[in-house]
Amino acid sequence: MSEHIQIFLAHASEDKLQVLKLYDRLKARGYKPWLDKKDLIPGQNWREEIPRAIKHSSIFIACLSQKSVSKQGYIQKEFRLALNKYAETPPGTVYLIPLKLDDCEVPALQQPELGVNLQDIHWLNYWEPGGFESLVRAIDHKLKKTSRQTRNFSYKANSPKEKLVSADCRSDDSSGRGFHSWMASQ
Repeated sequence: MSEHIQIFLAHASEDKLQVLKLYDRLKARGYKPWLDKKDLIPGQNWREEIPRAIKHSSIFIACLSQKSVSKQGYIQKEFRLALNKYAETPPGTVYLIPLKLDDCEVPALQQPELGVNLQDIHWLNYWEPGGFESLVRAIDHKLKKTSRQTRNFSYKANSPKEKLVSADCRSDDSSGRGFHSWMASQ
């Protein structure tokens, strides 16, 4: 399942080497990180592809450093796009992870009309011991929630003779039968 949810890595160009290492570590763990340097194809319009990648990502990691927090430019737009998407998520959802690459301040970046502020989101001190493990824990938390949500589905009948089928395909189903066995018995 981890290879199916995309993880966007936003960063300042000055932090590219550190973020490339993070990309490789995430990839080695079986995740699907998205990084402009690795995932943009020559000839693509990066001003179109980056917002598309943010939109299709299940997790947005804002890589923060003393360099990036004071930088003007496209990284600020990426952060704002992520805050907009974060504002649309249900409370308690892990989507936007402020990841501090060094001992920097989390910027007071906000979208007041949406009621979101980057400083309100619990950040990760990636540079401290155990930083990567804490990141993996946050990603796995998101994966577990996503997995539970996608296993519940319904099938609407195409004719009056068919019945409405609603199934929960969790492996902890008390019947002990899988969905296909259940369908065959209907």
